[in-house]
Amino acid sequence: MFEQLNIVLYNYFKIAVRNFKKQGFYALINLGGLTFSISLSLLLLLYIYDELNYDRFHQRADNTYRIIAEANIAHSDLKMPVVPIPTAATLLRDFEEVEAATGFQLVENVPLATEEKTVVVDKIYAVDNQFSNVFDIGSAVNLADLKVNEIVLSADLAQSLYFGAKAIGEQVTYGEQVLTVAAVLGPMPGNSHLRFDALVSAKILDTDPHSAWSNFQAYTYITLKDGMAPGDFDPRLEELVDTYLMPVFEQFNAYCRFELQPLKDIHLHSQLRRELSENGNAAFIYALLIVALMMLILGSLNYVNLATATSLKRSKEIGVRKVLGSEKPAVRFQFFLESLVITVASCVLGLIIVDLLLPYFNAFTGKLISIKQYSIQAIALAVGIVLIVALAAGIFPALQAARFKLIEILKGRLHVTIADSTALRKVLVVFQITLTLAMMITTAVVYSQLQFLHEQPLGYNADNLLVIDVQSIGSDDKFEELKALLQVHPNTVSVASASITPFHDAGGLATFQANKSGQTEEVLCSFFSADSSFLQTLGIEVIQQEQAFNYDSSVYVNLDFVQELSLSDIKDTKLHYDFNNALQPTATNIVVGITNDFNFSNLKNQQRPTVIFPSERNDYIYLRFNGSQQSVVAELYEIWKQLGLQGAPSIQSVSDGVALQYTYEHRFLRILQLFTFAISVVTIIGLFGLATYITESRKKEISLRKISGAGNWSILKLLVGEYLAIFMLSAVIAWFLGFYVSMNWLQNFAYRIELGPALFAITTTFVAVMTLLAASYHISKALATKPAWVLNGQ
Repeated sequence: MFEQLNIVLYNYFKIAVRNFKKQGFYALINLGGLTFSISLSLLLLLYIYDELNYDRFHQRADNTYRIIAEANIAHSDLKMPVVPIPTAATLLRDFEEVEAATGFQLVENVPLATEEKTVVVDKIYAVDNQFSNVFDIGSAVNLADLKVNEIVLSADLAQSLYFGAKAIGEQVTYGEQVLTVAAVLGPMPGNSHLRFDALVSAKILDTDPHSAWSNFQAYTYITLKDGMAPGDFDPRLEELVDTYLMPVFEQFNAYCRFELQPLKDIHLHSQLRRELSENGNAAFIYALLIVALMMLILGSLNYVNLATATSLKRSKEIGVRKVLGSEKPAVRFQFFLESLVITVASCVLGLIIVDLLLPYFNAFTGKLISIKQYSIQAIALAVGIVLIVALAAGIFPALQAARFKLIEILKGRLHVTIADSTALRKVLVVFQITLTLAMMITTAVVYSQLQFLHEQPLGYNADNLLVIDVQSIGSDDKFEELKALLQVHPNTVSVASASITPFHDAGGLATFQANKSGQTEEVLCSFFSADSSFLQTLGIEVIQQEQAFNYDSSVYVNLDFVQELSLSDIKDTKLHYDFNNALQPTATNIVVGITNDFNFSNLKNQQRPTVIFPSERNDYIYLRFNGSQQSVVAELYEIWKQLGLQGAPSIQSVSDGVALQYTYEHRFLRILQLFTFAISVVTIIGLFGLATYITESRKKEISLRKISGAGNWSILKLLVGEYLAIFMLSAVIAWFLGFYVSMNWLQNFAYRIELGPALFAITTTFVAVMTLLAASYHISKALATKPAWVLNGQ
């Protein structure tokens, strides 16, 4: 019995192979289209899986929350991921619902030096002894015992500083202090919003944690005990705020509250100023999930279209099989087997392609995804795809082929009486074209917005401008010597210094009280320090100048500051402030000039009122140069070496740094472009399948029209009109969908483009041409077919 079954199965398989060879063109389209859909869907699903699993590797991730501060200060609303420094210690000490709590401060662009080299480190966390109780950073690291003279390095930084040699026990210079390497962390998962190069003790910053309730600098996380819901803990947070913060805030008509943000929600649901890393966008990920599923579904539906169309061509084969005794189940099984073979082959090829393309996809998206990392999920996903697609794509052609009536087949009078099926196919193609056009519109909007961001005037000239990090130069004499050498360099146009770069938010935030003619008003401002050459070097326009910018008590303010306070002029305007207590200004400066607005933050954020303080010694030197940037940078290295400064200088082009602020948006655009192209290919295959089916099912009608005297032009209008009707319906839906998605995305930017009809017209015309080209092969074939051949069953 088993031997006979094997023979039957072998024969079915052999017939399937013969049919693939006979219908090679259509079989290749089916195999290629399905493989294309599966491989790109798998890549996209791996990307989505990685994004959705940010920070979930921590053992207590489900019970861990970040504390967010919402405040209204000087009539300005703020929402920040930082809270006062003592918050974590107070929660752990006084609130029994809290199992663990940690607070740390971020220190950026810090030079670390060994005897052989200096490295400017992007991010160092100054942590308390509870950090490793909240986060899983490696079992070998016990931060509870981390001393003020010790440092923990990431694996990459240890490699950079010590060239792969054993780092533990070695010494590294941090500012004026010499630290001992206590541990080296293993590689951290790529899907974590905590991205740091080193950890030091918070005590190294010399901040008094018990008197810093007005100092909002600590990123604070807590782990609640099992059974404690975040909503139940909210009243306790209110108690904390009422006890320690509100007595100070109420004196100045200010307001503050805390809320809990789940650790697992930070990456996709948080876009606050001063985030620890560049976060993702939940709407973007969910949109990509829909695209991935649609690609999978549409790929299988395209197979259905082509398989049912080719089944019409195989009607005589089915008739002969029925004459020889084949029953309906046998015919169904034959077609289902063919579908299963193509689907399994497509899945295997898809997995191979994913494995080959993954390194390039990671470089393309900035990810660190490994197929081994998700091997179980990938295998389960592949098996699920095989079963779902094989059943969905194989069962309908099999059922249709089995329904063909023997007498009508043999007499050549097979009538396709499945108008409902044709209508369903048209609906599916409408859906495909709608999705393609909507994605093209969205892609065009994203591209246009990024072009707008790069072309938008920033209020300063970023071209031919370098910024040099000089924090590693401890000596003021060396700083002045470097600045003097740069000023006399033949390629130098001008030199300046400031405490910030254009690649981050514009300095700190503090409340300033502006006093003019006895009237006092409060305003929340960004602030930073710069020397007297800063405005000229960066090309920032000075609108009004009352006095010289000296180093005793003068400040510049920007135009937004003046407009915020409705000042007619700045003469005799004084500012009061205190950086140690932003709510209670005490020091005084005179406003000596107004600058035009300039944006040192990215254009997602609205420009704030800004105050510039005078300072000759700052962390960054700006160099405006002539000539080749490459040669100027090489000469800067020589000057650095000539002065005997350790390591290599950290030099960055300002224009390149500004562009890097939109890395996530550019990655978003690249992914959109890739999968818009992918959806377009799937749609073309779907249109080709629909055209095949319509042509095969209407070839006798077309022949009869020709015999009745209809010319090629009238038949062309009939066929093209059908596709244009489908397209116009798709276009109307896509316009509304594309507009809605684009407008929602553009809301993330304070400065954005206006959507106009030209963008919609260009993308619609392109998709219309694509639709007609996809159908043109079968339209031309129908026009060229001789009626006699069709009516004689040839």
